[in-house]
Amino acid sequence: MYETNNKELFFQYLTPFLIILGVVLLFNLASALIELRKDSRRGLSGKEKAANFFHNLALGIVDFVLNFFP
Repeated sequence: MYETNNKELFFQYLTPFLIILGVVLLFNLASALIELRKDSRRGLSGKEKAANFFHNLALGIVDFVLNFFP
């Protein structure tokens, strides 16, 4: 066996988690942008579009937290 220090072991387990976190947040952002585009086609005002966009982002983050940290 080879020696590992705690720093290497920490990053060995942290890196996959950060990659998964980044992918999930990227899909969340993409989903919110798709909804923003749909809102633009519906003819909503700028304030309504912004409110819906941030609402969709917040719901995505809450969904992520509830799914990964029950």
